[in-house]
Amino acid sequence: MTRLGFVPGIMLALPLQLSAQSPPPATCPQPSRYSAILTAVAFEEAVAAQDRINRYMHRDVVPSMKECWARLASRGSVSVRLQYERAGDRWLPGPSAVRRAMLDAGEGELALQCLQAAVADTSFPVEAADRESSKYVVNWSFPVPWPADDAEAIRTALDNGGGGSGDCGGPEDPPACMDCAYVPVFGWMLCVPSCVGYLECNKIPHGCEFPNGTKCITGGVFRNRRGIAIYPSR
Repeated sequence: MTRLGFVPGIMLALPLQLSAQSPPPATCPQPSRYSAILTAVAFEEAVAAQDRINRYMHRDVVPSMKECWARLASRGSVSVRLQYERAGDRWLPGPSAVRRAMLDAGEGELALQCLQAAVADTSFPVEAADRESSKYVVNWSFPVPWPADDAEAIRTALDNGGGGSGDCGGPEDPPACMDCAYVPVFGWMLCVPSCVGYLECNKIPHGCEFPNGTKCITGGVFRNRRGIAIYPSR
């Protein structure tokens, strides 16, 4: 695996090959890996999952999105929900919607149209961590206007709260997924908001279940849980 290079407070995320991981048990994750106190393993897995989506965004979506994005006159951001459907070993784009738009009236829908057109002929590979899920919900935020270069992208991310907070990369990205957490002191299993997990979670005796099995992730196009990240388009 390629190591990521760090600049103080900023991460440069270069393309890398993620190693396949053995899937956990079908009903509930192992308690030792999902404690109520965020472990180093869980943190790194969340960052890796966010980097996976951002590499796809910057490589396959952003280049064809920029021309349409330039039509947006506002300054702010838009958060969208992009749903992907599993087709063999690929995730293909499906329904999408605006979750939150900090833009002038009507521009959130225009931004969504730009994204819908850009993702239409794209896909990203299924990995072992996706397990048996048939759908994948991507809750992602994007800046408006699009930064002119990496330096402007960093300034924009800093202006919007940066990354590495208790959210999923910044204040625009509160956890929109659910997962199972373990409280070791009491031995409890709880459904809790999470950056990476499932769309739904139900507490059951001795654990949790994910009723529709839909994978879910929350993040931003220039951020992950570690901080601000710049992703090469190729």
